[in-house]
Amino acid sequence: MGSDISFSKGSYKVNLYANSVAEEYKNKLITLTLATSTSTQSSGKKETKVVDLLRITQQYVIKAYITKVTDATSSTDDTSGGSITLTAKQIKDNLKTIATGAGEDGGVITFSYDGDTNIEGYIETLNFLDEAKDYPDNPSVEQVKYEVAITFVKGESAV
Repeated sequence: MGSDISFSKGSYKVNLYANSVAEEYKNKLITLTLATSTSTQSSGKKETKVVDLLRITQQYVIKAYITKVTDATSSTDDTSGGSITLTAKQIKDNLKTIATGAGEDGGVITFSYDGDTNIEGYIETLNFLDEAKDYPDNPSVEQVKYEVAITFVKGESAV
C-alpha cells in the first residue's frame, strides 16, 4: 500500500505514487571527550559530555514511481486548469524543474504528504531509476516508468 504525494513550486506541480516515505528527525549533538593525563588514567574511563542544542532537522526520504498520467489534478504544468496528458518523461522533467528552482529566484518547494498540504522545504537529493514496464498485450501503452528516490528537508530560506 502506498500513498499519493506531491511537490509544487511556481506553476509546476507533480504528483507521485509513493512506495515508502520515511520521516526522519536528526538532532545535531556536540560531543566532548575529555582529555586524560597519564597520572589520572588509572582512575578509569571518563564519560563523554554531550551538548544538546535541540537543533533538529526534519527530513523525508521518499521512494516513489512516475508513470504516464491523464489527469489535470495529478501531474500538470497547465496553469489554465485544463486537462492534459503528460508522459512519464514529462513528469520526470517537471520534477527536475521543481528541484532546480522552477525558473524562479529562491524560494521553497511545497510538499504534500499524509494530509499535510503545505510542508515547505528543499529537495536535497533526487535520483531516478529507469525501469521497463511490461505491457505484453498492448505495445502502444507507454513502456517506461521511473522509480525516484527523493530526500526532502523541511525548512525555510536562510536568505
